[in-house]
Amino acid sequence: MKQTFNTKIEEKGDLLPMAKDFINGKRTHFGNKRSHALNSSRRSWKPNLQKVRILVDGKPKKVWISARTLKSGKVTRV
Repeated sequence: MKQTFNTKIEEKGDLLPMAKDFINGKRTHFGNKRSHALNSSRRSWKPNLQKVRILVDGKPKKVWISARTLKSGKVTRV
């Protein structure tokens, strides 16, 4: 009897909640490093995420927020 496993394959672009800004969805971006000779190698740019407590639907919740979002005043800490 063949054994099967129920595995959910995440779609491309779906990241774990910890790797994404709760408010505006900032996440890791990928691209190329280009040297002076135009050699390329893959690299990534990560947002500056901070774990903070904010009010979500009237209840305090710990979520990941980018430092830029905090600095702009879009959310306030609880």
